Amino acid sequence: MQHSCFSSRSGSARDRPNLRGRARHPRSGLIGAGIVRALLAAAAALAPIVASGAHACTPGDEACPVVLRMAKGAASITAHGAVSGKRPNFFFKFNARSGQKMTVKAVGKNLKTGPGIPITLPNGTSDAVDENAPYTLPQTGDYLLEIHANTMSNGPFGPFTVTLTIE
Repeated sequence: MQHSCFSSRSGSARDRPNLRGRARHPRSGLIGAGIVRALLAAAAALAPIVASGAHACTPGDEACPVVLRMAKGAASITAHGAVSGKRPNFFFKFNARSGQKMTVKAVGKNLKTGPGIPITLPNGTSDAVDENAPYTLPQTGDYLLEIHANTMSNGPFGPFTVTLTIE
């Protein structure tokens, strides 16, 4: 019979887990109740984190966008990404002020940039920006820019470059 992490064929009884409810320490036999309570409390504290899926995310996913930060005094930044069959959308996040003008240029094999590149505004509403056309940012805060693979074209996947200019 197999248990989740242990085999009933392990070495001596000392090597097997004590399945009768008492925690054992390899040297002294029993672990104190305070240590067991502390371990249970630590496990309980970690449970919501594990349950919420708080694991390492993949940069470029919607839950883990690549953050674009311009160098002080710079007006533009160039970033790289890739789209694939598993991930046809790639996300960038940037912070800007209301009234600033933004342009986006995307270069890559068969990216879908028309009739507009999707952008999520700081208040959560969506809009679209035309490639290489000035777009006046309506709010101050974090924006989410979404680059799509053009899955209707031949060979739509691969690396791309995005240049974001904000003045």
